[in-house]
Amino acid sequence: MSIDRKKVSLLLPEVSPVISLAHGGEDCLDLLLKAGLPIVITDQVLYEATHGHKDGFPDASAVREWYEKHKAKIKVVKTKIGEARAELMNVGKYDHKKFANQGEASVLQAMNDGKIKPGPYLFLFEEEKMANPSYFGAYPVHLISTYGFLVGLERAKIISSADDILERIRLNGRPNFKADISIEEPEKLINLQKSPTG
Repeated sequence: MSIDRKKVSLLLPEVSPVISLAHGGEDCLDLLLKAGLPIVITDQVLYEATHGHKDGFPDASAVREWYEKHKAKIKVVKTKIGEARAELMNVGKYDHKKFANQGEASVLQAMNDGKIKPGPYLFLFEEEKMANPSYFGAYPVHLISTYGFLVGLERAKIISSADDILERIRLNGRPNFKADISIEEPEKLINLQKSPTG
C-alpha cells in the first residue's frame, strides 16, 4: 500500500501499547516520538495511561512524567467520555471499573463526533478486536502491533534491535507481550529520519 507519510498521524486507540512501552523504560516511551509522526490521543486514553488505581498498572507515574515532558508534541482530543469521567471524579463518584475499555470507546466517539479529523492514521494495537480495520469505520487506518512498530523502527535503523526491547518489556512485568508482527509493513509507515526532505 502506498501512502503519503507526511499526512499520517500516530493515534493511540488504546492504552496497552503505552503500558507495554512503559514497561520497557522511559527510552521506550520516547520511541513513540522517534517515528517522526504527529501523536494524537484522547483525554480518556491519556487518563488511563497516566493514572494508576489500586489494581492498575504501576508505571502510570512514569507515563505521566513522560507525557509532562513531551506534551507540547502530543495532541489531546477532548471527548464526551473523558468529560463524563472528569465530572464524576469532581463529585467523588468515579468508578474505574465502570469505565473499563472506555479509552477505545472514546476514540470511536471522537471520530463519530468529528473531533478527530479524517486520517490517515497509524494505530498501534495489542487487543485482537482492533486488528480488523473495519472496527474503525470509514477512516483510513494503518494497523501495526506494538512489536511491529518496534520492528519498523529497527528496519528504519532508529533502534538496533526490536527483540531486545521485546525482552525488556517481558522481563519488566509484561511476560505475555506478543511478538506478533504488524498487519502492514511497518517501515512504510515510519518517517525515516535520515531523509533530507524529512
